[in-house]
Amino acid sequence: MTYRERIGAVATLVALATGMASGSTHAAAKPTAAQKCAAGKRNIAGREAVALARCDARAVAVAGVVDSSCETHATTAFAAAWARAEAAARGTCATTNDATRIDQQIQALVADLESTLGLGGPRSKCTAAKFKAAGRQAACELGCAAKGTLTGHATDPCLAACTATFTKACAKGEAKKDCHTTGDCGAVATIVDAFVADAARELPPIATTTSTTSSTSSSSTAVATTSTTTTTMATVACGTFVTKWGTLGTGDGQFNDPELLAVDANGNVFVPDVNNNRIQKFTGDGAFLTKWGSSGSAVGQFANPHGVAVDGAGNLFVADMHNNRIQKFTDTGTFLTAWGSAGAADGEFSGPTAVAADANENVFVADRFNNRIQKFTGTGTFLGKWGSVGTADGQFANPVAIAVDADLNVFVVDHFNNRVQKFTNAGTFITKWGSLGLGDGQFSDNESVAVDANGNVFVADVDRIEKFTNTGTFLSEWGSLGFADGQFNSVLGVAAGLDGAVYTTDFNHRVQKFTCP
Repeated sequence: MTYRERIGAVATLVALATGMASGSTHAAAKPTAAQKCAAGKRNIAGREAVALARCDARAVAVAGVVDSSCETHATTAFAAAWARAEAAARGTCATTNDATRIDQQIQALVADLESTLGLGGPRSKCTAAKFKAAGRQAACELGCAAKGTLTGHATDPCLAACTATFTKACAKGEAKKDCHTTGDCGAVATIVDAFVADAARELPPIATTTSTTSSTSSSSTAVATTSTTTTTMATVACGTFVTKWGTLGTGDGQFNDPELLAVDANGNVFVPDVNNNRIQKFTGDGAFLTKWGSSGSAVGQFANPHGVAVDGAGNLFVADMHNNRIQKFTDTGTFLTAWGSAGAADGEFSGPTAVAADANENVFVADRFNNRIQKFTGTGTFLGKWGSVGTADGQFANPVAIAVDADLNVFVVDHFNNRVQKFTNAGTFITKWGSLGLGDGQFSDNESVAVDANGNVFVADVDRIEKFTNTGTFLSEWGSLGFADGQFNSVLGVAAGLDGAVYTTDFNHRVQKFTCP
C-alpha cells in the first residue's frame, strides 16, 4: 500500500469511528459528553501505547530485559486515568467497563512490535528508536481520531502529519546502523494502523448495538483537553499561551525537528533545526533574524545539531551530536572554535545531545551514550566529568538534557531512569526527583530541562511541561496531546527567558511561547 493509499484507508476508518466523512471540513456542534469521553479514552490508550513501547525501548537500549516495574507503572497509570475519565463523564460514555479489553489490545500491539523489531539481542540505538517511534505513532493517530470527534474536522491532514513524523523517526533510527532488523518501517506502520483501527472502533462516540469486524488500517493522536485533563492544568496561571511560529519545511522560520532551544539575555531565541542541519535565530516573538549551518563535518556545518546554549557574552554553543563535538559561534553565526571527537576519553563524546553554560563561562555537555557529564572552559579545555551507567545517585541511563541555574547548580534529565538529578557545579550529587508515570512529578518521556531566573525548574515530558521548585517539589503543569495552541505533539525542548517567558519545541515543528508568572 502506498503512502497516499494508507492515509486514505486510515482516514476512512477514523471517519467511520468518529461518525464523520473522511474529507469533511464542516464545523461540528459543541461536543457531547459521550464524544468527550470517547476522545479522552482514545488519548489514554495512546499514552499507554507510548509508555509500554518506551519500556521496550529502554530494554533494547541497554541489551537488557524489559523492566516489569516499567510495565506495571504504565498499566496502573492507564487504569487510573480510564477510571477518572468514566467518573468525569457521569455515565454518558458510549461504552463502559472496557479498560481491560482496550489494555489487551495495547498489549497485543506491543507484542507484535516486539516480534517484528526483535526485543532480544545486543544493545541497539536503532531498535530503541523504532519502538519509541511506533508508540508515538499509535498515540498520534488515536489523537487524530479524538480530534475529529471533538471538532468535526477532516482527519486526513492530521494523519498525514503523524505518518510523516513516524517515517522520518524510523528512518533516523535505521541510520544508527545497529538495528536488530532493517527495512521494516512499513511493516511497523501497518501494525500500528491495524491497532488504531480496532481501538477507534471499540471506543465509539455514540452508543452502538452492533459491532463491526476489524480492518487493516487506522489512525489517531493528540487530543486537546478532555475529561482526563488534571485540575492542576486547568487552574494554574503558569502556561498561558502567548504566540507560536514555525511549520514543517526548509524555509526561513520553518523547521524539521526543532530540538533543545535556548534564550539569550536579550530575549532572542535560538533553535537547533535538526534535520535541516542549521541554527535559526528569532526575536522573542518569533520574527526571523538569521540562520547558519548546512549538512557536513566542516567547521560551521552540522550532523544533527541537537541542543544549544548561550553564555553570558552571548556566544552560542551547539551540541553537534553525530559529529561528536561542540561548536562555538557568535550570536550571529560566526564560527569561533570547536572541540571533541568520537570516543570515551576525557574531552571525547558519544552522542552529545545537550549543552549548558554557567555564569563563570564553564560549559557542561550531556555525553549521552557515555552516560556522563563533562565540564569544560568556554574554549574547550577539559575540567572534569562525572557519571556512569546505572540507577544509583549520580549514575545515568541516557542523560539527554542539562541546565544550570544562577547559583551554578547543574540539572540533568536522566531519561531512561525517569528522573531529574541535581548536582553542584563540580558534580557532587545533591538531590533527585521523578519516577515512571503520568502523574504530577512523574515522567514518561522526559526530554529537556530549563531553569528560570527565580530558580524554578521546567521539564518537558511527553505532551506537557512540568514546573518544580529548585529542589524538585512539583508546582504545576500544562499541555496535552494535540495540534492546537498550548498543545504538544511530543514536546522536545524547553527554555526559560529572563522575563518569565517559557519557550517550547515539539514534533508539530514549531516554537510556542508561554508566560509563567
